[in-house]
Amino acid sequence: GANDNASGTAVLLGLAEELKKAPLKHTEVWLLATGCEEAGLTGMIHFVRRYGELLRTASCINIDAVGKGNISFITEEGMLRAYPSAPHLLDTAGKVSRALGGRVGPGQFRAMSTDSIPLLAGGYPAMTVMGVDNGKILNWHWRTDTVEHIDRTCLETAYSFVRNMLHELDG
Repeated sequence: GANDNASGTAVLLGLAEELKKAPLKHTEVWLLATGCEEAGLTGMIHFVRRYGELLRTASCINIDAVGKGNISFITEEGMLRAYPSAPHLLDTAGKVSRALGGRVGPGQFRAMSTDSIPLLAGGYPAMTVMGVDNGKILNWHWRTDTVEHIDRTCLETAYSFVRNMLHELDG
């Protein structure tokens, strides 16, 4: 579970530390690490049921498996049905990507469901940031999903990308 999804949790905790020291000026940020993604997305489904009305105007960024691969902002995802990411998040991601010299690019993810699916299926604004290689998560559910196979550069890229997205959305 180092890449899926301790890597996303590490980025989330880094953002928490930074935001505690320097909160955004105009935006309230909720940082959430759900459980049970592989058990039917029950953690996110519960969260959406409880806070759904508050999420209608939110910008939900899912950080998943960012410890290896090409860090990408996912333009559409879903196994049976393709759910497009929120247009305003894709616009922001494109702008931030250009500012970072294109180190993060667009991608699609159709291999499995992520925590964005309950949001996107419910019409909530969401987008996933993840490391992929040809549409796949590297070391996904293999014994090789260990800390030795995490690429620190991928973590730093994902962190910078999401941090800059938050600042852009705050502006």
